Amino acid sequence: NYHRAVGLFRRALVVEEAALGPDHPSLAFALTGLGDAEHRLGHDDEAVGLLQRAIALLERAHGPDFPDLGHPLNNLGIVYAAKDQHAEAAAAYRRAIAVWERLGPDHPSLAVPLGNLGNAELALAKRDPATRSTRLEAARSAYARALAIDEATLGADSIDLVDLLQGLGEVALEQRHRVGP
Repeated sequence: NYHRAVGLFRRALVVEEAALGPDHPSLAFALTGLGDAEHRLGHDDEAVGLLQRAIALLERAHGPDFPDLGHPLNNLGIVYAAKDQHAEAAAAYRRAIAVWERLGPDHPSLAVPLGNLGNAELALAKRDPATRSTRLEAARSAYARALAIDEATLGADSIDLVDLLQGLGEVALEQRHRVGP
C-alpha cells in the first residue's frame, strides 16, 4: 500500500530530522523511499523534490561520486521519464551509471540504470529525426551492456532479461525504418 509507505517514510524522516538535523546524509535513504512512494501515487513533482534533496545531502557529505547516489539518481530518472522528460531522465541515469561504475565495469547494480537509459534514448530517438540514428545507437548500446551484465549475473534464461531483449528488438525495428527516401 503506497499510502501506508508514504506515512511510514514521512514518520522515519521526522524522527531522523529530530535526532540528526535536517542536513544529515542519513536522511537520504528515507527521502529516496518517500520519493519512490510519492511517484507510485502519481505525485511526481513531490517525488522530484524529495529525490533532489536526497541527492544534495549525499553529495554534500560524500562528494559527487559516492556509490549510494546511484539509487536516488536512478529513481529521479524514473520520475522524469514518467513526466515525459526523457532528456532529464537520461542525464540522471548517466550519473547513476557513472557512480556505480566505480564499483566495477560489470557491477550488477549497473544493469537497471543502463536498461532505463536505453528506454530514455529510444524515446528520444522517436521524437527527434536529427538525432535519431545517434540515439538509437545509444539505446542499443545501453540495452546490450545491461543484458550482458544481467546474463552474467542471472543466467541466460532469466525472466528478468525480457525487457532488455524487447528493448533491443524495438531498436532493431526502429533502425529498419529510415527517415527520408
